[in-house]
Parts: sequence; structure tokens; C-alpha cells
Amino acid sequence: MPTDASLFVIGTGLIGASFALAVRRAGAFSSIIGFDQDPAAAENARRTGVIDAVVTSIEAGAADAAATLICIPTGEIAAA
Repeated sequence: MPTDASLFVIGTGLIGASFALAVRRAGAFSSIIGFDQDPAAAENARRTGVIDAVVTSIEAGAADAAATLICIPTGEIAAA
């Protein structure tokens, strides 16, 4: 994966944040964008440096991302 690519993380909770931090440490992506149905969770992930930016819709986050990681409860996937 080229390092000038961005990762889009849907779900910035424990699993999504852990994966994002591992990706950041590995240097696999130049930026990490996050979305969460709970805006406070996404903002917390941004404020603590887990992600670089928060988007307010899945469409906005996926538009320019090289890869998307879905980290939401399986029962919520159809609703997202």
C-alpha cells in the first residue's frame, strides 16, 4: 500500500482504534479518517491522535480512501 494513501475507519471504538493505531505505527497510510455513529467517540479518537480527521458520513470518508475498515457490531452493519 503506498504511504500517500488514506485509510477510512468506520467505527472508532476499541477494535477500530486499535487497528488504526497499529496501522499508524506501521506507517502503512499517510492519513486515517474516521466515522462513528457516535460523534463524541469519533471526536475523541481524533483528539487523542488515533485518527487524523472525522467525517460525518460514510460516503464522504470512502470517497478518497484507498482502503476501508468496518469495525462495527455485526448487527449494525445492515443499518449503516
